[in-house]
Formats: sequence, C-alpha cells, structure tokens
Amino acid sequence: MEDTRAIKVDTVTNNGKNVILEDGSAWEILFLDSITSAIWLPVVTKVIVRGKEGGLYPYTTVLEMEDSGQKVRAKKI
Repeated sequence: MEDTRAIKVDTVTNNGKNVILEDGSAWEILFLDSITSAIWLPVVTKVIVRGKEGGLYPYTTVLEMEDSGQKVRAKKI
C-alpha cells in the first residue's frame, strides 16, 4: 500500500537536484525535473511520495507537490 501523506520539504540544494524532506529522507531529482524542484520553498512546500510510477531508471519514484500537482522523478539516496 502506498503512503500518500504529505511531507514538508526541509532543504532544496544543488539547483533543485537534491531534496531532503522533513522525515529525513533524501532524494536525488532527475536533472530534467530539477528546474521544477529548484523553486520548491522549504517548510512551505509539501510533497507526496508516490512509489514506483515508472520514469527513467533509477528515477522511478515520483514526488508530487501537494497544492499544485507538479511532479518530479526521483531516487532515494
């Protein structure tokens, strides 16, 4: 079963290439999607982690912004 709770973004670094969530999980964002995650505001932005929705291996997890529905492909690091 997929966990669909929203988690706040704690830190966005490396021009959106790396995202750390409030639960401590760290994610590397697919370079094609980092333009989207680069504008996510820490503490304000909440994302839903959607597991294994396809994408380019190994970026098979989707982080979806709760309010806007913007999605980025990511891999856990």
